[in-house]
Amino acid sequence: MNRTMRRWVRAAALVGSICMAAGAISCGSKTGGAPGANGGTLVEIQGSVTLNGQPATAKRALVAGDTVKVPKGALARIEYTDGTRFLLLGRGDSGSELTIGKEAQEAGVNVMLARLTRGLVSFVVRSGKQQTRYEIEAMSSLTVVRGTQGKVQTGPDGDLVALKEGSVEVISKPLKTNLELKEGFQVMVEPGGAFGAPKAYDFSESSERELFDAAPLRMKTLGGN
Repeated sequence: MNRTMRRWVRAAALVGSICMAAGAISCGSKTGGAPGANGGTLVEIQGSVTLNGQPATAKRALVAGDTVKVPKGALARIEYTDGTRFLLLGRGDSGSELTIGKEAQEAGVNVMLARLTRGLVSFVVRSGKQQTRYEIEAMSSLTVVRGTQGKVQTGPDGDLVALKEGSVEVISKPLKTNLELKEGFQVMVEPGGAFGAPKAYDFSESSERELFDAAPLRMKTLGGN
């Protein structure tokens, strides 16, 4: 079994462990996890954000199975103990929804999984020697992230992965094929799993800067506070 298949099989198993039946909400607790949970912390929110169907509060630890929903016009920031940050934005009418997956181990590396059911998440994953990798599953793709900045957007027309810094591996879920995406580029993954041709992506527009520079969310740099 090659590396792409191993990652896909593991991701499928992790997503199954989220306890989601078709159409059912996650099995996370109504209020989130206990301090020290390895699913990160919901550190800041703006607007009517919910956690497992209940109004969310900031500084709430997250555990596997917890689902954060961000309606149109709202936002939420999740931060992990290594400084990694996810920013969920509710830009479209359907907003954004992210479910925390279980932590796994692969060759001594901690693998943290998150499932983007709809909408948009931007990520800042610190580079360095820490043995942690993040994997973002969307409708048609699995993005393997380590020491990079970028975004994943998912919807009925497929997934968009765009990279601001570094490089990531993007895996097609339906076809089990992979593509390495470079800094400054985007790629579409169609619902059937086919990759579009990578294209240059402009992160200089104000709507894109918001994904990483939005005060007070402090997404500015990999090493920033």
